[in-house]
Amino acid sequence: MQQFEKIKDLVISKLEGELDLSWEEICDTLDLDLNPHELRKRSYGIKAYDDYLKDKEISQTPTDIQKEIDDKLIELRKEKIKLNDIRTQVNKEVREQARFENLLDLLREEIGRLSNEKPLMDNRYVCSSDNYFGVDRNECILALSDLHFGIDIDNSWNKYNSSIAKKRMKHMVEKTIRYGKMHDCKFCHGFHHICLKIHMQIYHLVQQ
Repeated sequence: MQQFEKIKDLVISKLEGELDLSWEEICDTLDLDLNPHELRKRSYGIKAYDDYLKDKEISQTPTDIQKEIDDKLIELRKEKIKLNDIRTQVNKEVREQARFENLLDLLREEIGRLSNEKPLMDNRYVCSSDNYFGVDRNECILALSDLHFGIDIDNSWNKYNSSIAKKRMKHMVEKTIRYGKMHDCKFCHGFHHICLKIHMQIYHLVQQ
């Protein structure tokens, strides 16, 4: 290939008048086993082929080659966007799963605390018979939430204070006693809603 490039450069320079060597001198310089007249005839074909390659390279550079490069860049950018979308979705699912697992841990912790501090079942009344509660073991549950005791509100939409809270609580207790007697309940379980921390965890989880 290097030898051909030397031949091409010399014969084209000779045809374009840039070289003073004769065809015979060119054959000697290149150590060619070729008649000088034969080399002159072939030089026209060599120059024509070289011109063809140059024209093809010039015509392809701004159009075909550049278009191919642009298409490849567009495909690479599309794949990058797809990967970023997948990564974003995976990270979102991981965060949601982590929040949910954290919520479960808080629920387990709160349930364990409540079961120790305020158990639903009082061991003092556990029956040893197969009928666990017995025929006269009716029980009731009183669930309280959002008491907001201590808050003082007085506007066009609502009025609430500690005095109103006590009246409402008294009414609830009397009503609970009345229903308990109506159903012959021997025991009443009472509990307040779980801690604010869990409530906020649930709120943030739902907002995702």
